[in-house]
Amino acid sequence: MNGRNVDPDGSVRTAHRRTLNLTKAIAENIESRVWLGVHWRFDGEGLPLAQGGLPLGGRAIGEYLAPKIRECFSPPPPAEETKQEEKTV
Repeated sequence: MNGRNVDPDGSVRTAHRRTLNLTKAIAENIESRVWLGVHWRFDGEGLPLAQGGLPLGGRAIGEYLAPKIRECFSPPPPAEETKQEEKTV
């Protein structure tokens, strides 16, 4: 939907622009999977705790794993910082 793509009938798809932050994009992704029919809402959000559910939907799992993955793949500190830390200890 960039204003250049053409449908099979020859009509041009209009440009569709919007601004999303990460939170809105996650919510939209969860919602789209529900409407697509491939997931239930609780697959993304988890069941409400009031209903005896656990917050173990895709969003909660992602928020739990993201910092751990970032930590695993972040580059080590530069050698200078490591040497200075050793001297001050």
